[in-house]
Amino acid sequence: MFRVVLLFVLVIYMRIKVQSQAEPPLPPDSELDALSEISKELGKEGWNFSENPCNKMSSWFTPSSPPNVADALSNSSVTCNCSILNGKCHVDAIYLRGQDLVGLLPRSITKLPYLKTIDLTRNYLNGTIPREWASTNLEYVSVSVNRFSGPIPDYLGNITTLRYLDLSFNRLEGNIPNFESLLKMDYMYLTSNLLTGDIPEWMKRRESRYYIDISYNNLSESSQPPSSNTLNLFQSSSEGNKLENDNRPMMSSCSKDYYSVHINCGGGAVVDGDIVYDADQDQGGPATYLRACETWETSNTGFFWDTSPSASSFIANGVSIVRANNSELYTDARLSPLSLTYYLRCLANGTYSVTLYFAEIVIRDNRSFYSLGRRIFDIYVQEKREFKNFNIENEAKGVDKPVIKTAKAVVSNKTLTIRFHWAGKGTTAAPARGTYGPLISAISVESGNLMELVDPRLGTEFNKEEAIRMTNVALLCTNPSPALRPIMSAVVSMLEGKTHVPELILDPTIFGDGSRLSALRNQCNQILLQSKSGSCSLIQSSDAHATCSTSSGSA
Repeated sequence: MFRVVLLFVLVIYMRIKVQSQAEPPLPPDSELDALSEISKELGKEGWNFSENPCNKMSSWFTPSSPPNVADALSNSSVTCNCSILNGKCHVDAIYLRGQDLVGLLPRSITKLPYLKTIDLTRNYLNGTIPREWASTNLEYVSVSVNRFSGPIPDYLGNITTLRYLDLSFNRLEGNIPNFESLLKMDYMYLTSNLLTGDIPEWMKRRESRYYIDISYNNLSESSQPPSSNTLNLFQSSSEGNKLENDNRPMMSSCSKDYYSVHINCGGGAVVDGDIVYDADQDQGGPATYLRACETWETSNTGFFWDTSPSASSFIANGVSIVRANNSELYTDARLSPLSLTYYLRCLANGTYSVTLYFAEIVIRDNRSFYSLGRRIFDIYVQEKREFKNFNIENEAKGVDKPVIKTAKAVVSNKTLTIRFHWAGKGTTAAPARGTYGPLISAISVESGNLMELVDPRLGTEFNKEEAIRMTNVALLCTNPSPALRPIMSAVVSMLEGKTHVPELILDPTIFGDGSRLSALRNQCNQILLQSKSGSCSLIQSSDAHATCSTSSGSA
C-alpha cells in the first residue's frame, strides 16, 4: 500500500513539474499594459492577452516552419527572459517582421525595462524614431524597409548599449549624426537612404572590427576616405551616382575599353578553353566594398542575423563535385545575406550577353536536416529585375547540378551592374542558421553578337579581344557618313593595337538591333558569292581574304 501511495505522489509531482515547465510565469502587469499600448501605436492586431506572452506555445510566438516548408516571410513573436533572479519573466524581445504595420514606432517600449531587441523589418511604418528610445537599454534595433523619413535622430547616440542598428532602405535624409559614443556598436546599416553631407570623421576612425554600410546615398564624394573592407561606400555619393565613371574610392580612369569580363565568384582563377575567369576569393563581410581589378568591383550588404559571422559566412565551399564540363566554376560560390552587387566597368558601349552560373552546393537533397533549406532570391541586371523568386535547386532539379541563366544588357556609360537581392523568402535556419540569401558561382559577360561575324572555321583558335577590335574597325569603315570613316594609316594603327578604337558616333543600342551587322553580313555574302568562297566573315581564316574600304568618297 505504501508503494502505491508513493507512486501516486510521484505521478502528481511530475505532472506539476511538467506543467510548471510548460507554462512560465506571466510578465508583470506593467509589461502587459505596455504591450497593449505598443500594439495600438504600431497598429498591430492579433495579440491575444488572454494567453501568456512568455509561453512559446501560445499565439504570441511564430514557430519554425515544418520540414520541407519555406519559412514565412513574416514573424510575429514576443520572447521573455525568465532567468532573472526575481523569479518572474520579463519581455526581452519583440519581432514583428513583414506584418504590414502602418502605425508609428512605439514610445511605450520604455515601459519594458528588460527589452533588448526590437525588429520591425519590412513593414509600412512611418515617422521617425521617438526621443523616448534614448533612455532604453536596447542592443538590437532593426527598422529597415519601411517609410521612415526626416533626419536620423542624434539622440540615438545616447543608447550606449546598442550593438546592432539597421535603418536601411528608408527615406532618411540629412547628415549622419555623431555616434562616436556608441562604442559597443558592431554593425550599423544606413544603406539606401537619402543621406547627404560629409562622411563623419568618427566613422572614418572606426577600427576594422566595426562594420558600417552607407552605400546608396548622396553623401559628399570629397569626404570619402580610402576604401575599407568594413566600411561600405559603394555608390554612397551624389557625384559618384551621376558621373559616367562613378567616382568611388580607389576608382581611376579606364586604361582601355573591355568587351568581356569573367569572374569565378568565391573561387580562384579558372581557365575554361580560351576564357580566363578572374579569382574572387576575398572573404567579404557584412558591409564590404572591394575593387578587385580595373574591370569589376563588388559590394555586399547585410548581416546573417541569426548567426555569428565568420570567414566562411560569405563564401560557400562545395562538399561534392558538380558534374559539368566546367565543374571548377561550381566548386565555390559567393554568398550574401541581403544584397550582393557586381559592378563591371570600363566596358565599351553596346549590347552584352550576361551569363550567370549557379549550383546549390550548401543545401543537400539527402535524408537529413541538410535537405530542409530553401534558397530564394531576385536577380537584377542594370537594375531591371530579370528573375524573381529564383530557386537554384528547383531550376536545376536538384542540388550539385548546374543551372545557367542568361540576359541581355545595354551598356551606355561603360558600366554594367548585376545585383542579387534576398527579399525575405525561403528558409533562414535550415539546414543551419544563416543559410539563406543569394548564391552565385560564376559570371560571364561578353559583347553582344559581334562574335557571330567571326569565321566559324576558326572554332576557338583566335583571340576574342583582337577579333572584336577588328570588327569594330570594320564598323567604322562602313560608317554611313564618309567623313567619319578612318583613313588607311589610322586603320592599320588601330588593327595593330597602337591606337585606341574610337567609339562609333551612333546610338549605343546599334549593336542590339542587328540591322548594322545584318547589312555587313549581307555585303560580305555578296562578295564571297562573287568569289565563290565557301565562308563569309569579317574576321577570316588564313586562307581567306577581306578588305576594308577607307575611301573618303562615297561607298
